[in-house]
Amino acid sequence: MLGLRKIVTGSNKAVTYISRNYATTVKRKSKNVGIEFGKKLDFKKLEKVDPIQPKPYTPTAIEPTNDQKLANIASNTEPEEKFYYSPNFSKLGVLTNINELNEEWGYYKGEDRKGANTGSTFNIPTKSKIEIGKNSSGLSVPFPRISGQGAPLVCVPSMFGQTYNRGMLNNRNTLNVLDMITMGQVEHFIRLQIANEIVAAYSIHTTTPGVIQCGGLDFVNLYESKTNPEFLSQYFKKVSKMFYLMSVAPKPQLSIIDGLAVGSGVGFTSNSGFRIGTENSILSIPDCAIGFFPNAGNVRLLNRLEDGIGLYLALTGRRIRGAELLQCGIIDFLIPTNLIPALDDALSRLPMKNHKRLLGNISSFSVPAENQLSGRKTHLDNYRDAIKRCFENKKSVDQVIKALENESSDKTYDWAQRCIKNINRSSPISIQLTMRLFNESPTNLSSNEYYERDYNISMALANDSESDLWEGIKANLIDNREPIWKHKSYKEVDDKLIDDIINYKPSAETALKLSPFKSTYLMFEDIVNEYYNTNQFTLSDEDQSIFNAHTGNPFTKEQTDSINMYLEGGRSDAYQQDRNVADIFLEMDEIDAAAY
Repeated sequence: MLGLRKIVTGSNKAVTYISRNYATTVKRKSKNVGIEFGKKLDFKKLEKVDPIQPKPYTPTAIEPTNDQKLANIASNTEPEEKFYYSPNFSKLGVLTNINELNEEWGYYKGEDRKGANTGSTFNIPTKSKIEIGKNSSGLSVPFPRISGQGAPLVCVPSMFGQTYNRGMLNNRNTLNVLDMITMGQVEHFIRLQIANEIVAAYSIHTTTPGVIQCGGLDFVNLYESKTNPEFLSQYFKKVSKMFYLMSVAPKPQLSIIDGLAVGSGVGFTSNSGFRIGTENSILSIPDCAIGFFPNAGNVRLLNRLEDGIGLYLALTGRRIRGAELLQCGIIDFLIPTNLIPALDDALSRLPMKNHKRLLGNISSFSVPAENQLSGRKTHLDNYRDAIKRCFENKKSVDQVIKALENESSDKTYDWAQRCIKNINRSSPISIQLTMRLFNESPTNLSSNEYYERDYNISMALANDSESDLWEGIKANLIDNREPIWKHKSYKEVDDKLIDDIINYKPSAETALKLSPFKSTYLMFEDIVNEYYNTNQFTLSDEDQSIFNAHTGNPFTKEQTDSINMYLEGGRSDAYQQDRNVADIFLEMDEIDAAAY
């Protein structure tokens, strides 16, 4: 290899360039510095030297004390920033500062995340990165591809804006069960959305659409830790805290059921004011068959369903899916799975605190239940009247069983017998406990008291030797056999046992005390209902007959007169009023577009 070297010689600073070959160098010597250039070394003839040995470790003369170590750690801790979210719908008692939560809500990195990608603030190591797939048009596909075993919750921001984020359950190997790490990350995700001033709404979804949404509580891990009361207390506290935080969060949380949601996994929907389902939605609450009870806010949601459907689902564990969720009122919107990414993109450009725009976007993608059914009848279509007769306003399990036994028609007899069989196969204690909880008014407890009671009942079932919880888990989830309950029938369960379970108080060391805040999910439900009442309309019989007619004049005399008046240049008072309203909305849209 040839090269050039610049050499300065003499006092006149003359510069000469010498060409040389590094492979066959010629020995030269600088007259000024006496340094030999290009000398070829024979490494074999070099003098051998001993290798350098590392110095042995010598401890410090004085070992720092524990107090000094703690002081050193504290001196390097960054101060926690304060975040405030004061929406225009805030009312007295609504959570507006996340630092007002006096409980330990899991690790939260207190720094200014305004406008930042909230998914980057999770400090839990992961083996993989989120790979957003692209379709032929260059837009993101509905769901990310997660390579390897990633975090159990991933945050996927939209490529079109930052006002909407979706957290996606990603623990597919365990069917997205609620283990400690998953719940900690869900809490962390929700707190980040509350703190981020740019985010107007967020959602909880799944990276396995059409397959599994959430498998509920981690019952198998609970069974393996049943002799560890400290872990049981921490786990059930985590469950109550997470769902309580959802129910009091001041920003709209969209719950999108796009797969199987089981037991406590339905809690994401129960504590959301904006409930969305797809054709892949499947919901089941089989807690009574395991020896547990419908927790995570499910009793409050089911108890508000009409015609006794909530009690029917809780006692029998019946699965419902797709359009049935819309028919019974569990979800408010039915959106096809392939439209979910378009919904995400539309929501990413939401103005802050504009619930009308939020609901308008969701409604524009929703479809009626009839579109999915294509004329087919659902389970609720076939048995809704029978469900109402057997489960509505029933105060005891005996009344339910007696009503089911009276179903003797050819259409409902087999259905009623299946219901009786499912109730008798479930835990007698859980059946009686669930019946008692449904008899209580869903509004007689505040949200913090409700979830404190949820925790107390869970601890009572975990600690009581008369409980069926551990037998139900072992038989159904581990041994795959029929459980052997403590009581042979629900009739043998004493009322005092149910009273003791509901009124159970854990010790002072394990008690749960939640900060009282207003339940915002109910406020959001009212907003959704008001939007429905304002925007829905019903055709009169005359208009309906015109739409159904195939011959004749499609316009009524009143409509014809209105058209003639318009063509002649006249404007009715109703037209002027509608035109003024339209101008106001157009001006509001222009203001929103300029601001965002």
